[in-house]
Amino acid sequence: VNFLTIPSDSVTLEVLKEADKFSISPTGEVKTKVKLDHDDAPHNYSVEISISDGATSDTAVVEVQVTDINDNSPVFASSSVTKSVPEDAKVGSNITDVAATDKDSGFNKEIRYSLRGGEGRFFIDPVFGMVSLAAGLDRETTAEYELLVMAEDQGRPARSATATLLLQVTDINDNIPMFSKAEYQLEVLETESVGTSLLTLSAEDPDEAANGRVTYSISQQSPSSEPAVFELEASSGILKLAQPLNYSDVKVFILNVQASDGGTPSLVGNGSVVVKVKDFNNNPPKFSKESYDVVVFENLASGASIITLEVTDIDEVVAVDQATDGLNATAQLNITVLDYNDNTPQFPSIPYPLQFPEGEYSKEKPGEIFTILPTDADIDLNGEVTLMGCCWLLVPWIGRARKSHVVVNIRVASLVEGVAFQSFFYNFSLPENNLTGATVGQVRASSGSNVYEVSYSLKTHTDLFSINSDGAIMTTKELDKEQQEWYILDVEAVDTRTPPTSALALALDPDVGDSSGLVYSLSDSSSFDVEPASGLVYVVSAADLGGKTVPLEVIVEDSASSSDVTIISLNQLANVVESKVPELEESLGKVLGWAVNIIQVWSSVGEETRMLRASVRTMVSFVAHDKGEAISAEEVRKKLQSASNDVKAELVLLFGDGVNFNVETGSPSSTSDQVAVIVLGILLAVTVLGLIVAVVFVV
Repeated sequence: VNFLTIPSDSVTLEVLKEADKFSISPTGEVKTKVKLDHDDAPHNYSVEISISDGATSDTAVVEVQVTDINDNSPVFASSSVTKSVPEDAKVGSNITDVAATDKDSGFNKEIRYSLRGGEGRFFIDPVFGMVSLAAGLDRETTAEYELLVMAEDQGRPARSATATLLLQVTDINDNIPMFSKAEYQLEVLETESVGTSLLTLSAEDPDEAANGRVTYSISQQSPSSEPAVFELEASSGILKLAQPLNYSDVKVFILNVQASDGGTPSLVGNGSVVVKVKDFNNNPPKFSKESYDVVVFENLASGASIITLEVTDIDEVVAVDQATDGLNATAQLNITVLDYNDNTPQFPSIPYPLQFPEGEYSKEKPGEIFTILPTDADIDLNGEVTLMGCCWLLVPWIGRARKSHVVVNIRVASLVEGVAFQSFFYNFSLPENNLTGATVGQVRASSGSNVYEVSYSLKTHTDLFSINSDGAIMTTKELDKEQQEWYILDVEAVDTRTPPTSALALALDPDVGDSSGLVYSLSDSSSFDVEPASGLVYVVSAADLGGKTVPLEVIVEDSASSSDVTIISLNQLANVVESKVPELEESLGKVLGWAVNIIQVWSSVGEETRMLRASVRTMVSFVAHDKGEAISAEEVRKKLQSASNDVKAELVLLFGDGVNFNVETGSPSSTSDQVAVIVLGILLAVTVLGLIVAVVFVV
């Protein structure tokens, strides 16, 4: 404070007001006596001072203004705040405000807020300190977040403070209970006791409290039953058997199970349990009948099937060797063996020479020379023998001095001798569109005696054919090859015996299409023969063949020579090619312009087919012909090679993409004959009683 005094050495300066806070020096310097606080005390002071020289005095007022400095840090109401937030809170929603205060003024008291932590899921308003949600929450992933809230004033230097904000995420029922397995499987013996614990189901719900508390139940049982076969404890998830099991009734149960939580609304998880009932061998097998009666002929071949026994067992059947604890059943099988006429009559031993007494004999008064009683080991009619003589022995007088030698021819005939056809097979062919009444062919049968006559009748296709008394078969309608290529006829021949005997001619065509050109023969056999056209092997004499296995070599000859046979190979399975032989013939014929007949299909290893095989290379042999004339293989190969693209296109249509073919240059065989071996098992010597005759014709 500046002042003027005369003289200046006797002046006294004094603070009259606010003297507790201020002082003045003799030189007029005003000083503070205490620390002034802008935040807690007045911001302005009026300090009254006085000056005196002893005689006079004066007063003055010094106005003191206290200015603020940033000497206070922001202060939170609490250094630790805990709040809860539901996990389904929407992004942007306010959670809580965390405000701080600062005693300073001006910029020194202005506060800016910031957050640390929270994984970026929270936001704080920098001016007002309001904490809000910045991203979605999942309590099951993170149940709580600890954030650090910082409050910083705007002074220079700035002062700051921090507080801890603990946010606890509260649960909502947003998780469905999940079973430990989508499907449980178990096996249970059908003898298991009721009440047995079978399985413990387990489901988890990550929610807390009631929201995560799981109860169990069965929603459906398949097949259903009343009462239910199974029960499930609600709290423990233990599956128990509630009713007895029976493998024969139900082999598999499927249970739909549920796990429900205690939330509102409750959430439900689904699962399934497959219960397989294991069989226990508690039911014996059972025959369809208690007794079976079977009639068989004594000449039945070894290994032949005579009856099929039907046995059922409601238990599960498992094949084992020498079961020791298995159940069993019995049934009676009565087998009646019928006699077969397999023995020829036998003459008794006739003494030579025959001696008889002399005397006068005549037809009216014959004399007995010797009784001939033939025997037959067969029974009933098969064993009854009729003795027939072709001449009489007439000796008017026989004296002691004369001897007469007479040869008596005797023929033995079985009582069961009857009508028989003269040939085993008849093969006939007939052009289509012939007029009605055209002769197809003639069959012939003999009764074995001139005494008996034979008549013929058709048993099949009587609408198209007829047969006359001479065995001639004729058409009754015009025939069309496109409608039907071959026919099978049954022809019966009946004689006039009492009772009459008959023979059946079974009309069949074993050769379809152009296969009738095959000729069959046997290489060497005195006991068997083969029908040349059909290939039927039959017994000529079965003497001394009982119980033996006889191999026969059957030779099949075709009308085409080996030089006419062409071979191609395909990268297709043999059975696939085999199933499409007619289509393959048509496709090859379309490209070649000739008729094609496939002879054989076989795999590349060389075995004959007509059986299923897995192979990637199949051989096909065929013959091409034009108007009945065979085309040489060389000419066919040339045409196949020159038209290979067309052949490939046809094969793709038939077998699909990827098919390839090659024209093979080798010959099919060193000989044109095809040889098959037939093995016949002979159990007993065979005498043919009935004859089957095949009448075959091709339209």
